[in-house]
Amino acid sequence: NGIRRQLGHAGIVDVAATVSVVKTIQEQIVTMMNSTARDVRPTFINCNARVRQIIAQEIRLAGDKLIIENLPGVGERVPFLDTAAGSLPLIVDVWNTVLVGDTAIDKYPTLILSGDYFSWQYVEPLGEAGAEPKTFEIAQTNVLDTQFKTVMFGTIELLGGANHHKRIDVEDRSVVVNPTS
Repeated sequence: NGIRRQLGHAGIVDVAATVSVVKTIQEQIVTMMNSTARDVRPTFINCNARVRQIIAQEIRLAGDKLIIENLPGVGERVPFLDTAAGSLPLIVDVWNTVLVGDTAIDKYPTLILSGDYFSWQYVEPLGEAGAEPKTFEIAQTNVLDTQFKTVMFGTIELLGGANHHKRIDVEDRSVVVNPTS
């Protein structure tokens, strides 16, 4: 939600149910890379599980399969989408939920992000000084038991200009669109 809010409503691309999600993502990446900012290099696609499913269905309909590889540095196996910027991982975000709008059609936000312009900023929680790890005592059922949890508080900040990141809102669909047509 925070990332979507930072991107705002300017430049959102709506993908109707009759339009290919794969083709739209690929075209938007080409547009991003052909901008006047020469340092635009999209590195991953953040999407809802439903959008990932739609992408897989479109690619299967075109007679191909999603590439599934290990995510560099993490080891987690994720699908990759072939684009002008190379193969970009499709990161399914469990917090990326359906947009509730004024229409009867569900829309799912999909974000094309440039990792070089993506920053984690540590913040201090209310009433606590400093942006360092905080340790909290957790209440237990037995008075003699104690448990402590140490956590960091932070937020994601998108850097760069409008060309470094892109938001695409994908309409849900009942019919799969062939990306090659």
